[in-house]
Amino acid sequence: FVIILIYATFFWILLRISLQEVTLHTLLFNSILFLILSFFLASLKERTHAFIDHIFFRQKIHYKRVITNITTQLTQLVDLETLVRTIVTFFQRELLVEHVTFLVAEKHGKQTFKPLKTTLPTKSAGLSILKESASAFFDAVVKQMGIAKVELDSYPQYDHARSIGDKLFSIYKAELCLPIIRRGRLIALIFLGSRKNKKGYTLELRKELANLNAVLAVALENTELYQEVKTVSDLKTDIITIVSHQLRTPVTSMRWGLSLMLQGTYGRFKREQTDALEQLYHNTLDTISMI
Repeated sequence: FVIILIYATFFWILLRISLQEVTLHTLLFNSILFLILSFFLASLKERTHAFIDHIFFRQKIHYKRVITNITTQLTQLVDLETLVRTIVTFFQRELLVEHVTFLVAEKHGKQTFKPLKTTLPTKSAGLSILKESASAFFDAVVKQMGIAKVELDSYPQYDHARSIGDKLFSIYKAELCLPIIRRGRLIALIFLGSRKNKKGYTLELRKELANLNAVLAVALENTELYQEVKTVSDLKTDIITIVSHQLRTPVTSMRWGLSLMLQGTYGRFKREQTDALEQLYHNTLDTISMI
């Protein structure tokens, strides 16, 4: 708003100058004023460009910088849901991708790729993909470290994978499919749609995305390891809880019985017997506290 106001003031001054008779004094004054305004407006050049670019989604994106920032975040995440949400948000906000679908390989049973996150509202975009049914396309994606739809439709080397590939690109409204590979195994896929007022996915961007995928593969493995450790930890906690309960119950019964004996419920005891019972009672309390 400030930039627009400044430009409006500048053109208003020019209009006033053009509508009045110009004397030497006026010309000198206006010339100085014009130089001052020119110097001031020159400093607004970059802001003006940024303002126009923001309106028309033409801003220049420093791919290396934004991808470096997101990789730093990914290395700190151990929760799978948070990781996937973060990467999808990154593609939409920073790279202006309209639609993103993130699929992760499931280990159990026949290998399938399940969409953990998709920005598409369609039911088909939320269905799992059986790897066997799309193996030709997946193999091509892995071999080339990513395939764009225009490449799939243009190059003869993809003839065998074109049918299923076009179907998947259509389901996810995508222009690019990227594989995430860890230890030689395809563990996830990302389908990226068109970019707002951008000319697709340049070679520069795809090179940086390849670096991002390497970090993302490690991050996904970290979430898997964290989940395994958490599962073992939870199991250990459950076992300890059960064992503690099973041990505490009989010891607590012993404490109650000893307490009743010391209170004289079962008759009076000799001094030596009472001392022994008190020692046993305190030992029982120590055992309960340890359990």
